[in-house]
Amino acid sequence: MPDEKSGISPTTDPGFLQYEKLDLEPSSSGKSVDSPKNAQNNIARDHRVRLAVDDNFDGAGLLDSATHSTLWEELLFVPAALWTADGWSKGIPPEPLEEYSTAYLPTGVQPDGDNLLEWNNALWVRARLPVALGVAPPTCRHSVRWQFLDIGLLAVSCEDGEPRVTPFACTDCELQAELRFGRGCPANRRRAVAEAFWGLLVSAPAALANYRDRFMFNDGHDISPTLVGYWHGLFHFGGSQR
Repeated sequence: MPDEKSGISPTTDPGFLQYEKLDLEPSSSGKSVDSPKNAQNNIARDHRVRLAVDDNFDGAGLLDSATHSTLWEELLFVPAALWTADGWSKGIPPEPLEEYSTAYLPTGVQPDGDNLLEWNNALWVRARLPVALGVAPPTCRHSVRWQFLDIGLLAVSCEDGEPRVTPFACTDCELQAELRFGRGCPANRRRAVAEAFWGLLVSAPAALANYRDRFMFNDGHDISPTLVGYWHGLFHFGGSQR
């Protein structure tokens, strides 16, 4: 199984808001387009783009970013630590994974025939992120987090020769994965980013990284410390605390 690569952890220290530039080096695993006239193809060809980014854009503050990116369908995806104010995505419908693809489902079949991912596909997303994006969200030895999945990202594209940066969050609602965008992001941009991002993850649904994590799970009726993860070729939810 692939090993998790170290990633960045979110922080809320406002001192990090002085970050001004990003150096993005597209991963060789992404798809590029053939036409040299396409501005996004220039990013892939040059293997570097430097963006001057304000410390607050589209309602989100940039705290830190990874030094690498993954190119897919004319978008660069960059793991980032973002600060968002309360209500950042209020009133904006999420973009759930299940509405774009169910190619991940075969990997969730358990020995008893049940499919753990049918209602808990965020477990699969968590196992895909280290392989697809080279970032491993932090895990906990004890159940202290209330949110299982919550990773900030930037989607970068070129429009009329100028970079366009869209911050978004890959998160979950009761272990169903979804993307969240700010109120300033138009619907067509949200759909384009979601289609490309979920397309990147489902492009290799069985390429997964092992992990163990613990968090406080709310099933709608009760809240309890819960062990989840992926190891020995199976997803796990609850049960043994090993």
